[in-house]
Amino acid sequence: VGMTELISTIQRGATSVRRPVMITFDDGTADLYTHALPRLLEAKVKSVVFQVTGLLSGTGEWLARDDSCPPPAMLSREQIREMSEAGVEFGGHTITHPHLPDLSRAEKQREISDSKKMLEDIIGREAKLFCYPYGHFDDECVELVQAAGYQGAVTTARGTRHRPPLESFVCSAYHSPNCVIESQFAIGPRSYP
Repeated sequence: VGMTELISTIQRGATSVRRPVMITFDDGTADLYTHALPRLLEAKVKSVVFQVTGLLSGTGEWLARDDSCPPPAMLSREQIREMSEAGVEFGGHTITHPHLPDLSRAEKQREISDSKKMLEDIIGREAKLFCYPYGHFDDECVELVQAAGYQGAVTTARGTRHRPPLESFVCSAYHSPNCVIESQFAIGPRSYP
């Protein structure tokens, strides 16, 4: 099931989606284009990529584990556009992947709102979802995500859920770090060239 579809179902109070499975990818590393996209398309599986928008075609420095594992390359504008046209949904994940609770209100607003605008400029449609970097947020972040026009947001903080009316702005999602889809949807460790 698509995440936007699930959030719409939650917001309507419907219960038509039983035990949904969603495939999400944080950050928007280039290996999604080369490894995941072909398999997702082949299997006709819906997915969403939460894209860091300020580092397109650059590297995800925060993902480097040590000197033996360099930071991964990030998706380019062209790859994002192609993936979006192929049916992959894209959501906001800030401009620079900061720890949002540590920022001023103005910095939070820029990271949240401007990343949405940047992403929408690339994909040519509304970015409806947001994912909190590192899974961390505070009440101000939730308020700014809603004010930016997102329909919902996720965190990797397990068991987290706000009460109505903001429940769709803090839904927890299972986090499987450093994994990429490999053959036939078997999850394996991410490897970088």
